[in-house]
Amino acid sequence: MEMPGYFSMEINSDNPERGRGLPSPVEESYSTLCLSLVATLLTCTRDEYRCLFGEIAENQPQEEETSDTSEAKSWEDLPIGQRISHDTHNDITITFTRTASETFDVALHYKPTGDLVLEHSESELQGVHLKWFDPFFWTIMINGRPATEGTLEKIVEEPHSFRMDPSTRTILFKN
Repeated sequence: MEMPGYFSMEINSDNPERGRGLPSPVEESYSTLCLSLVATLLTCTRDEYRCLFGEIAENQPQEEETSDTSEAKSWEDLPIGQRISHDTHNDITITFTRTASETFDVALHYKPTGDLVLEHSESELQGVHLKWFDPFFWTIMINGRPATEGTLEKIVEEPHSFRMDPSTRTILFKN
């Protein structure tokens, strides 16, 4: 019995390896597109769930400020060990914590839930180091293209720069 043509791949096509379980740029692009769409939909679903069932959903306790930072007007004026928070976006609060004379940690929290969504360290000597981010909250782009797990692992190991846009929930990596 012969299978209909729409179930089989044409062997004489432009890419003879396609459909054989071997990686190809076309299939990787399709997989990247699907994973990006799924991550976006899961993020929207999570946010909608929290809006609908916020009173019932388990809330994480908010981190208490242990030091008085009312005297500091910006993160540059902070004494070592103290922190200051700024509401820079409708949904994001940024907290700066001075860890050394030329180093500070930056944490971004999603206001409706208080969840940590990104954390990085900045130093005058060592530059910026991305410590952690929530992959379901952010859309990740590498050199202008959607990221796969493999490309993200590669870029984290290599020298890179990144920029985040909280209004679009996007982290842009460039190497």
